[in-house]
Amino acid sequence: MSEFLERAHPWAVTLVLHNWPVMLYSLVAVLAATRAYIRPHRYTLLFLYGTVLLIIAYEYEKHGRATILDTTSYLFSLEVNPDARSVVQLLLLDVVPVLLRVLGFALIGGSIILRELQARRRSRVARSVVYEL
Repeated sequence: MSEFLERAHPWAVTLVLHNWPVMLYSLVAVLAATRAYIRPHRYTLLFLYGTVLLIIAYEYEKHGRATILDTTSYLFSLEVNPDARSVVQLLLLDVVPVLLRVLGFALIGGSIILRELQARRRSRVARSVVYEL
Protein backbone atom coordinates (compact mmCIF):
# COMPACT_ATOMS: atom_id res chain seq x y z
CA MET A 1 0.00 0.00 0.00
CA SER A 2 2.77 2.44 0.84
CA GLU A 3 4.43 1.76 -2.53
CA PHE A 4 1.20 2.69 -4.29
CA LEU A 5 0.93 5.91 -2.31
CA GLU A 6 4.55 6.82 -3.14
CA ARG A 7 3.87 6.36 -6.86
CA ALA A 8 0.50 8.07 -6.70
CA HIS A 9 1.74 11.21 -4.95
CA PRO A 10 3.64 12.73 -7.89
CA TRP A 11 0.75 11.85 -10.20
CA ALA A 12 -1.75 13.60 -7.95
CA VAL A 13 0.46 16.67 -7.61
CA THR A 14 0.93 16.83 -11.38
CA LEU A 15 -2.82 16.45 -11.92
CA VAL A 16 -3.59 19.34 -9.58
CA LEU A 17 -0.80 21.57 -10.88
CA HIS A 18 -1.86 21.16 -14.51
CA ASN A 19 -5.61 21.37 -13.97
CA TRP A 20 -6.05 23.78 -11.06
CA PRO A 21 -7.89 26.43 -13.12
CA VAL A 22 -10.58 24.02 -14.29
CA MET A 23 -10.86 22.54 -10.81
CA LEU A 24 -11.39 26.01 -9.39
CA TYR A 25 -13.91 26.91 -12.12
CA SER A 26 -15.76 23.64 -11.50
CA LEU A 27 -15.95 24.25 -7.77
CA VAL A 28 -17.28 27.75 -8.34
CA ALA A 29 -19.74 26.43 -10.95
CA VAL A 30 -21.10 23.84 -8.51
CA LEU A 31 -21.52 26.53 -5.85
CA ALA A 32 -23.18 28.85 -8.36
CA ALA A 33 -25.51 26.07 -9.55
CA THR A 34 -26.49 25.33 -5.96
CA ARG A 35 -27.16 29.00 -5.28
CA ALA A 36 -29.12 29.35 -8.54
CA TYR A 37 -31.23 26.35 -7.58
CA ILE A 38 -31.93 27.63 -4.07
CA ARG A 39 -32.48 31.31 -4.97
CA PRO A 40 -32.94 31.72 -8.72
CA HIS A 41 -32.12 35.24 -9.85
CA ARG A 42 -30.77 36.62 -13.09
CA TYR A 43 -27.41 37.41 -11.55
CA THR A 44 -26.94 33.90 -10.16
CA LEU A 45 -27.69 32.38 -13.56
CA LEU A 46 -25.34 34.84 -15.30
CA PHE A 47 -22.63 33.87 -12.83
CA LEU A 48 -23.29 30.18 -13.47
CA TYR A 49 -23.18 30.62 -17.25
CA GLY A 50 -19.95 32.60 -16.94
CA THR A 51 -18.21 29.87 -14.95
CA VAL A 52 -19.43 27.20 -17.37
CA LEU A 53 -18.01 29.23 -20.28
CA LEU A 54 -14.68 29.48 -18.48
CA ILE A 55 -14.63 25.69 -18.06
CA ILE A 56 -15.43 25.23 -21.74
CA ALA A 57 -12.72 27.74 -22.72
CA TYR A 58 -10.09 25.96 -20.64
CA GLU A 59 -10.95 22.54 -22.04
CA TYR A 60 -11.21 23.94 -25.58
CA GLU A 61 -7.68 25.32 -25.37
CA LYS A 62 -6.23 22.28 -23.66
CA HIS A 63 -7.80 19.44 -25.63
CA GLY A 64 -9.29 20.98 -28.75
CA ARG A 65 -6.14 22.38 -30.34
CA ALA A 66 -4.76 19.14 -31.75
CA THR A 67 -8.17 18.07 -33.04
CA ILE A 68 -8.72 21.42 -34.73
CA LEU A 69 -5.31 21.32 -36.39
CA ASP A 70 -5.89 17.78 -37.68
CA THR A 71 -9.39 18.56 -38.90
CA THR A 72 -8.48 21.78 -40.69
CA SER A 73 -5.43 20.14 -42.24
CA TYR A 74 -7.65 17.37 -43.57
CA LEU A 75 -10.50 19.58 -44.78
CA PHE A 76 -8.45 22.43 -46.22
CA SER A 77 -5.34 21.10 -47.88
CA LEU A 78 -2.59 23.52 -48.83
CA GLU A 79 -2.95 22.62 -52.50
CA VAL A 80 -6.69 23.31 -52.72
CA ASN A 81 -7.26 26.37 -50.53
CA PRO A 82 -4.43 27.60 -48.30
CA ASP A 83 -6.19 30.88 -47.50
CA ALA A 84 -9.28 29.16 -46.12
CA ARG A 85 -7.09 26.90 -44.00
CA SER A 86 -5.21 29.80 -42.45
CA VAL A 87 -8.39 31.82 -41.83
CA VAL A 88 -10.20 28.89 -40.21
CA GLN A 89 -7.19 28.06 -38.05
CA LEU A 90 -6.86 31.70 -37.03
CA LEU A 91 -10.51 31.88 -36.06
CA LEU A 92 -10.69 28.53 -34.26
CA LEU A 93 -7.30 28.61 -32.57
CA ASP A 94 -6.86 32.28 -31.74
CA VAL A 95 -10.19 34.11 -31.77
CA VAL A 96 -12.61 31.56 -30.28
CA PRO A 97 -10.58 30.79 -27.10
CA VAL A 98 -10.13 34.49 -26.33
CA LEU A 99 -13.78 35.17 -27.11
CA LEU A 100 -14.91 32.38 -24.77
CA ARG A 101 -12.77 33.70 -21.91
CA VAL A 102 -13.83 37.32 -22.44
CA LEU A 103 -17.49 36.31 -22.62
CA GLY A 104 -17.17 34.15 -19.48
CA PHE A 105 -15.55 36.92 -17.45
CA ALA A 106 -18.03 39.46 -18.90
CA LEU A 107 -20.95 37.33 -17.72
CA ILE A 108 -19.42 37.06 -14.26
CA GLY A 109 -18.75 40.80 -14.15
CA GLY A 110 -22.25 41.53 -15.44
CA SER A 111 -23.75 39.35 -12.74
CA ILE A 112 -21.85 41.26 -10.05
CA ILE A 113 -22.96 44.61 -11.51
CA LEU A 114 -26.56 43.41 -11.79
CA ARG A 115 -26.54 42.27 -8.17
CA GLU A 116 -25.22 45.63 -7.02
CA LEU A 117 -27.84 47.48 -9.06
CA GLN A 118 -30.61 45.37 -7.57
CA ALA A 119 -29.26 45.94 -4.05
CA ARG A 120 -29.20 49.72 -4.63
CA ARG A 121 -32.73 49.62 -6.02
CA ARG A 122 -33.94 47.73 -2.94
CA SER A 123 -32.27 50.22 -0.61
CA ARG A 124 -33.88 53.16 -2.45
CA VAL A 125 -37.29 51.53 -2.12
CA ALA A 126 -36.69 50.89 1.58
CA ARG A 127 -35.64 54.53 2.13
CA SER A 128 -38.66 55.86 0.27
CA VAL A 129 -40.98 53.75 2.42
CA VAL A 130 -39.36 55.15 5.57
CA TYR A 131 -39.73 58.75 4.33
CA GLU A 132 -43.40 58.24 3.54
CA LEU A 133 -44.16 57.12 7.09
